[in-house]
Amino acid sequence: KISKIDPFSSIDIIKNQFNKNSEITIFDIGAHHGQSAKIYRDLFSNALIYSFEPYPYSYNILSNLKMDRFTTYNIGFSNKKSREALLINEKKDSTNSLFPFSNNANKVWGLKSLKNSKSVMCDFDTIDNFCSKEFINQIDFMKIDVQGAEYLVLEGAKEALLDKTIKLIQLEVISGDTYIGQKSIGFYINFLESYGYKLKIFSDNIVKNGILVQSDLFFIS
Repeated sequence: KISKIDPFSSIDIIKNQFNKNSEITIFDIGAHHGQSAKIYRDLFSNALIYSFEPYPYSYNILSNLKMDRFTTYNIGFSNKKSREALLINEKKDSTNSLFPFSNNANKVWGLKSLKNSKSVMCDFDTIDNFCSKEFINQIDFMKIDVQGAEYLVLEGAKEALLDKTIKLIQLEVISGDTYIGQKSIGFYINFLESYGYKLKIFSDNIVKNGILVQSDLFFIS
């Protein structure tokens, strides 16, 4: 049985961080079908929301959402501009990743659906390249949920991190053995501390059989 052990959710944290009428800039990286984007729009009516999703099927759903001040891009972010093979799980496409599932993934999560069925070539860029091209000099809030490859996204944002262009970062970090190549919670804390970011809070912790398998980490500049 999967249980939540934190007293509040990431939504509560975000809601309390910004004024609801603020004209903030939000990057939704790993947007899937737009679930998070719809929440951000409800929370912040004047926010400028950029949503990024590399998988064409999911992007088609995302791009058909009708919201003001909302822009979608059929790309993912990584540490270089490239075309990469995205591994697809057709039974649960929210688990698509640049990394293959580990042999223990289904056991860790108590599932049978974590299996790569095919790969699709997708476009990737870096946050630094994108911000330079689009003349974006501040990102108030950035959510990164890319199924184990969050560190690649951060490696492609070194200029933004050094310049403190990004004010608040939410990372979904999978700590249970799920993807080959995923990094630990400690890795992300050390990485972002090296750029002057501090861990603000954990949220949405998921525990399976007494083991923490996933958390959302918030970092502030």
